[in-house]
Amino acid sequence: MSRMASLSFLHLSSNHLSGALPTNWQALQGLTVIDLSCNNLSGRIPSSMWLSSSLIWLELRNNNFMVSFPQPYRIAQACLH
Repeated sequence: MSRMASLSFLHLSSNHLSGALPTNWQALQGLTVIDLSCNNLSGRIPSSMWLSSSLIWLELRNNNFMVSFPQPYRIAQACLH
């Protein structure tokens, strides 16, 4: 993921992705939008996803995550259904 350090928008919705998310999201500090909705992702949402101060939108609906929100909750908008 370090090769994508300048990535600002990640849209991988409805791509039949499965398994757990990687844990090294801190390498993507420029991300403002992450859309991983409508896949078959599972496991826990890595805390490193929440540490970026630039992230304003996180779309994770229609997956199979074990959800627990870190404190303080720093995401401006999160859709988890």
